[in-house]
Amino acid sequence: MPLSPKKQAQYATRNTSSVRLRFLENTCDSMVKMPDTQGASNEDKPGPSSSTNEKSVPNYMPCSTENHCCALLHGLQELRKSNTLCDYTLIADGERIPVHRAVMAACSDYFRVMLTGFMRESREEFVELKGVTAGGLAVVVDFAYTGRLELTTDNVEEVLSAASHLQVSVAVELCSKYLEMALTIYNCTDILNLAQMYTLTSTQAKALQYMMDNFEIVSSSEQFSKLTHTQLATMLQDNSLRVPTEYRLFTIVLQWIDHDKTERAQYLAELMKNIRLPLLAGEELVEKVSKVDMMRVNQECSDLLTEAKDYHIVTSKQPMLQSSRTQVRSNHPSVIMSHAQNLECYTFHNKHHGFLKDSLIPLFNPSVAVLDNFMYACGGKYDSTENNEIATARCFRFDPRFVLMFYFI
Repeated sequence: MPLSPKKQAQYATRNTSSVRLRFLENTCDSMVKMPDTQGASNEDKPGPSSSTNEKSVPNYMPCSTENHCCALLHGLQELRKSNTLCDYTLIADGERIPVHRAVMAACSDYFRVMLTGFMRESREEFVELKGVTAGGLAVVVDFAYTGRLELTTDNVEEVLSAASHLQVSVAVELCSKYLEMALTIYNCTDILNLAQMYTLTSTQAKALQYMMDNFEIVSSSEQFSKLTHTQLATMLQDNSLRVPTEYRLFTIVLQWIDHDKTERAQYLAELMKNIRLPLLAGEELVEKVSKVDMMRVNQECSDLLTEAKDYHIVTSKQPMLQSSRTQVRSNHPSVIMSHAQNLECYTFHNKHHGFLKDSLIPLFNPSVAVLDNFMYACGGKYDSTENNEIATARCFRFDPRFVLMFYFI
């Protein structure tokens, strides 16, 4: 029945500073199914107030104390530290860690299956875990009881191994985030290898992108020699790889092969397929690349050299010789604007405004088109005289290798 005005006044003035109550929508008690008050009988509903100043109190009023979840975890952790009510023991590297079955089953899919099914371990008081270090296991168990994953550059690998083995997905995700934040030129390949080993897709992508953004610096570090041929080939074929020239990239690949020539020489052709040799200057092809013994001896590499030379020699056929190796390395779109006698370029990712190379003969308000990886500026007027409306048939082709003044930013 509804509270009397006197009782309502008592509850309204009660000091609740020690136990803070509030109405909650998105906290732990939102998981509790609320009773259906819509179908309540008229007898259960509060009657009309006898005074306009009196407020009715609903029969059901969900209240919650703040930080209940944290307090519960803290209590469980204290029980574990004092070995109170612990009913299971985890063993790794000879070290024993007492735990509560319910806690481990709640946070680990591995233990949920082990302890709630009919496996032999569910009937025993301990389990010895293989392939998990004591240090990594201790950190994951602490995480189960506290929600805090204590990671350092020294322990992240063993913690990730333990979290992955025990199928604690949230801990694996936190390890992934930590590795992404810890990326440097001194550990990028190590982190890439970890990401691939544990299928951390996001971390793998960020490690690769970090290395491609800092490729020249990374190529001078010890981490570069740790790359596998597959990892290196993946970066070589990517448009976002940051290098000043393709010839510089060519020398970097030779540097990687020379680090262990006996083992890595077999990958030369596979890697050179991803070097855009047609974009090299003719002099570089003839005077430098062609004189590398490995390039001459390997038949596939020799064919790649011939392809690159033909691209330079038969200029008129270049539009028909387009392939992935003739594309300029860039994944940043630009817009070309024709204004008066200027061909202007605007690159979106860095908001850079510049001009293309001037044509041999000035063009005034030409039309612009792209065909087979070449840009053509055609037509327009003969000169800039205001009264001259005579059209011109002039047409100039712009090669993407040379047209931009800011080729490498």
